[in-house]
Amino acid sequence: MKPNVLSITFETMAQKHKDGQFTIPKEIRDIMGLDFGDNILLEIKGRKINSQLRSGPEIYGEEIKSLVKAGELIIVTIRRN
Repeated sequence: MKPNVLSITFETMAQKHKDGQFTIPKEIRDIMGLDFGDNILLEIKGRKINSQLRSGPEIYGEEIKSLVKAGELIIVTIRRN
């Protein structure tokens, strides 16, 4: 039986060209079985944010924009929602 991974915490760099955007690495998406359109719960800097894999593996939005600056190293916990 394949284990069901409930959440993963990883470190990544925000995109350099714009605040509030980062990519969920393919390895993380593969381990969790995530696909485009899936709803996810993110925790960034202690704040929980509901999101969706919309534009490929990129994550963005107004709530994230207020937390994440361009080029910043961030720690993200991701969970299926």
